[in-house]
Amino acid sequence: MQASLSYLEAIEGTNPQEKRPDAPYDLVTRVDDLAHWWSEMVAVGVHWSSAECSKAEKYYHALSSLPETYLRNHEDDISHLPQAIHDIFRARSGLLTRTMCPFAVNKLCNKASQQLTEDILTSANQKQHLRQGFQMLACDWLLKTRTELWDQETDSPGGSVNAKDTATGFKTDLNNLQKLNDKHKGNDCITL
Repeated sequence: MQASLSYLEAIEGTNPQEKRPDAPYDLVTRVDDLAHWWSEMVAVGVHWSSAECSKAEKYYHALSSLPETYLRNHEDDISHLPQAIHDIFRARSGLLTRTMCPFAVNKLCNKASQQLTEDILTSANQKQHLRQGFQMLACDWLLKTRTELWDQETDSPGGSVNAKDTATGFKTDLNNLQKLNDKHKGNDCITL
């Protein structure tokens, strides 16, 4: 995990404009913004996996919105995955910091799950290992978030989330994980 964070810190510290002075400025800015957003999202995932939630929180502000490029291209199928990752990030961080009510967390999980399902369907015949890794990450975060939400809601009397809705969402996420697993049987490059 520490090696992963070292690589991510190296990405955060790079300035593509210095390395490619011949590149147009807007291209450099776009690539830089996207690389930083994705690297920060991965850094959050590494910290969450290591149960270092307080360290992950330093990235929350930077990840509070999607990069402008994804907002402009909202009709592209490429926007399904970033939107899914962003929504589940918001749901999970809101649950972990207790800054979001359970109903809102569940609603974001459902939205993320729908986006992820769409991304898995539109990329079914593509062999993009990085994309597939992020799809797996999104499934992992969705399942963990729904499990923790379920645990919180069953521990409190009169929970605000419909148990049937949570169970249905969980089943959808498990189905997505199964689709990814079936698609990648024998592919050793994806591990979580």
